Amino acid sequence: MPAQPDYDKLLVPIDDVTTSIEALLSGAFGQLMGDQREGLKRIYATAWGLHTLLMDIVTNIDIDSIAYRAYLPNKFDEHINPLIATAQSLLNGVDGPLTDEQIVSVDFIRITGELLRHYVDNLWLYSQLKHGLWELKHTPATVADLFQPMTWGVSENPVALEVFVPEEDIPPITVDARLIRTSIAQIVDNAVNNTQQGTIKVSLSDTPDELVVIVRDTGCGINENHQQAVFEPFFQVDKEKLGLGLGLTITQQALQLHNGSFTLKDAQPHGTEARLCLPRNS
Repeated sequence: MPAQPDYDKLLVPIDDVTTSIEALLSGAFGQLMGDQREGLKRIYATAWGLHTLLMDIVTNIDIDSIAYRAYLPNKFDEHINPLIATAQSLLNGVDGPLTDEQIVSVDFIRITGELLRHYVDNLWLYSQLKHGLWELKHTPATVADLFQPMTWGVSENPVALEVFVPEEDIPPITVDARLIRTSIAQIVDNAVNNTQQGTIKVSLSDTPDELVVIVRDTGCGINENHQQAVFEPFFQVDKEKLGLGLGLTITQQALQLHNGSFTLKDAQPHGTEARLCLPRNS
């Protein structure tokens, strides 16, 4: 039976935001200035608007098919962008200084907003790819176009990230740079989420025929019973971890559109190796 979306991954973070705001407004972490309170009230209203929008999608729209609703990205932006921007403004002290506890709470709100934006972006991309609605834009892309570590996942776990790129110039490859860049980020995010400690190594090799990206982690590896299931949309071995279970699905779809390949295998002595192969003449 195919895995189903875990709607709590979308709705519970919003509840956590509203709970944090209620605690802040109650004075649990210290008194707030008038403008700070108004900023938090705006975030509160925005969060409930987002909750209403998501509930409407969950109950009335097949979440696999949201890409057919062209208005949805703007609707999400109307809620998520002000939430993140207002939280960042409070953290910057625009409306006055915050106590240490207030900073932790407001930063949690900002991070949760970023997480929700990531989830929504993945849902939209997955839906577009599934239904053939993604418009491929092949352009010559450099290594710098494809490798943008600042967009890669971060973890509270003691995980080191190492990137190895050949020093010699690598000629551009004609691909949909945005889609491949997103796919690499998905794989690194997946490695980060499944590695408690150790090192994640991202490497690149180039031949006349193909560009190969390898992401190797020191996580728990892939259970034999899950070798194929991990590519199914919304499948997660551990539902408690971050993500919706779409990263590997999106990456597989993206590589197929480029006539490339995406494989996973156990790495020795432990961990997982993800390999993305992009042909130069697809």
